[in-house]
Amino acid sequence: MELMTVTFPPSLMFLMLNFHNFVTIKLDSTNYMLWRIQVENIVSANGFYEYLDGSVECPERHIGNDEGNLIPNTAYTMFKEYAQKLVAGSPVDEDDLIFHTLRGLPDVFNGLKTTIRAMQLVVRISLSMR
Repeated sequence: MELMTVTFPPSLMFLMLNFHNFVTIKLDSTNYMLWRIQVENIVSANGFYEYLDGSVECPERHIGNDEGNLIPNTAYTMFKEYAQKLVAGSPVDEDDLIFHTLRGLPDVFNGLKTTIRAMQLVVRISLSMR
C-alpha cells in the first residue's frame, strides 16, 4: 500500500501556528458568544469556515477504482487532517467541556446541571449503555 502525504495549505499552517495569538478572549462560563464570534471570524478570515458550519461534507472514506476495488479516498484523508488541525488549534480545557456539555442538556436535566455547577470538587461522570 502506498504511503500518502498530506500537504496543508499555507493559510491552514499559519492558522494552526498562530491560533492562540489570535484568540485574545479566553473561553470561560460568561463569554461564550464573544469567544465564538472571535473564533469564527479567525477561521473564516483564513478560508476554513465551511469546515465548521457543515457546508463542506466529509467525503467517503473509500472510493472505487477502475477495477471496482475499494481504495482509500485521499479527499477523506485530507478532510480529516484539516479538521484535526483546526480542532487542535483550539483546545478546550475540562471545565469548559463540562460547562458546554451541561448547556446542551435538555431542561429535564436542570436539577443535575444545578448540582454539578454548585459542586466544589471534581466530578467524574461515566455514562454506559446497558
